[in-house]
Amino acid sequence: MDSIETRFCTQCLDDIERLSKATAFCKQCNEYICSDLCLRQHAKNRLSKNHCFLLDDELKDYLEKKGIVIDTGNAEERDCAPAAKHKQAVLRTEFNIRAASDKEICSIHASAVLGNGFIVLADLKNSNLKLFDPDKRTCTAVLKLEKGPRDICASNVNDTDLYVNEAGVKGIHLINTIDFSISKTLPTEGECYGVACWKRGIAVTSTSYKTYYGQYELQLLDYHGRVNRKFIVGKVKNLEFNLPWYLSSNVDGQQILISDFGNHRVTCIDVDGSVIFVYKDSDLIRPVSLSTDNENDIFVVSQRSHCIHHLSCKGEKRGVVYAENSMEYPGGISFDLQNDRFCVQCIGWSDIIQLFDISSEPAWK
Repeated sequence: MDSIETRFCTQCLDDIERLSKATAFCKQCNEYICSDLCLRQHAKNRLSKNHCFLLDDELKDYLEKKGIVIDTGNAEERDCAPAAKHKQAVLRTEFNIRAASDKEICSIHASAVLGNGFIVLADLKNSNLKLFDPDKRTCTAVLKLEKGPRDICASNVNDTDLYVNEAGVKGIHLINTIDFSISKTLPTEGECYGVACWKRGIAVTSTSYKTYYGQYELQLLDYHGRVNRKFIVGKVKNLEFNLPWYLSSNVDGQQILISDFGNHRVTCIDVDGSVIFVYKDSDLIRPVSLSTDNENDIFVVSQRSHCIHHLSCKGEKRGVVYAENSMEYPGGISFDLQNDRFCVQCIGWSDIIQLFDISSEPAWK
């Protein structure tokens, strides 16, 4: 390994104004990091689970004074944290998410849990984003998007920011959740559908390569919206998708998960363009939103078979989640990583979302 002092922080490479010399190195990811902020961004709630950091003395002393404990030992390098073979979703509570301005029954197609515990909900039927406070059990703000939101994801740079794609718009909105407004719109070559944060920017599925038959492409953008890489069906080995409407990321943003509504499958591709796995199952019908937990397990909403598929990070089926009462056209799943729980709208076209705790002891139903 080269001297840390001669390398620049990987997290800062897309922002020349704050480019800093690296003061740490992650052995697992082979990346250089500069500050406490970048270190937190890099590991994202899993600082001591999956990463092995080498720190210079100055940063180590600083973190110790802050009371931050980081594993710097010779941890075994791995893509996925070891996970229990079976987990159970236990209904914790339900929330009525209807806002005073809503004129239609809510239809939540995507959601994101922020670092402060607030939940952002993409309501396609009412063409708005809702900022929901689970402690007060109420919507604290509503942002109207005239053509309706598609997919959303929380920023991996700023806990109070998120990205959203709007129907008919060639761009990605950056939302500031403090005043719940559009900070800016990053222009794109075509309309965007799925959105997720990869380790150095934003991933989107776009129609910029759309043909008469409706072909899409996966684009990896930097944080300014500049195209870093494109993955096109027919030009990447084993890559196929049709209506890739929702995305998520996994393994600290090194892999992109594509929910393929048209082909009834989930495809995992790494940021270098290698297809890791393709998950297909007779009970996976019209997959929509998907999310990952702290152990990199994957949860995919199967809209037309009215359930949630639980996969390992390698694409192995671990089980299927059914709600205690029933699921009917569910959607909008997202994980609260700090509390190991997820929210989802079990009944599509309703004003209710459910919050489930995760238990590793009993098996799925």
